[in-house]
Amino acid sequence: MIAGKGFAVAGVSRGGYLARGVLAKRSADVNGVLLITPATRGAAPAESLEFSFDVDQLPSLFDKPVLILAGRQESVVGYLDAWKTLAQFPRATFAVLDRAGHYLPTEQHERLLALAGEWLRRVRNRAADRLCMAAAICWTSYAGVWAT
Repeated sequence: MIAGKGFAVAGVSRGGYLARGVLAKRSADVNGVLLITPATRGAAPAESLEFSFDVDQLPSLFDKPVLILAGRQESVVGYLDAWKTLAQFPRATFAVLDRAGHYLPTEQHERLLALAGEWLRRVRNRAADRLCMAAAICWTSYAGVWAT
């Protein structure tokens, strides 16, 4: 991250939980959020990585671009819990993809790229005063951070 610059956060699975933790504490600095098959508090397997606060209690509505992707055949974290977070994101796109489970990034790679590309355009448009945006998507269970 660059001091004084906003950033976007993204997370897959447990990384989605961690990204929401960053959002809960730094929402004013976050320009966008991408959550892919996001885990919820207490979801297997790494409860030891839980925050001491509720990541879904934001100080106010987050009115910047959000993309939440879930797999219809998700068997690890489910997709209905992700739906419950939608009320706090008035600018969110929520998609449940058929023929995708917890490994949505590999199971529906082309749809992911199309939806994430549209999300990145919305983040860029929101942060148009920035000189550039670097994005490197890393499909891990950890949260990714993009400078915007």
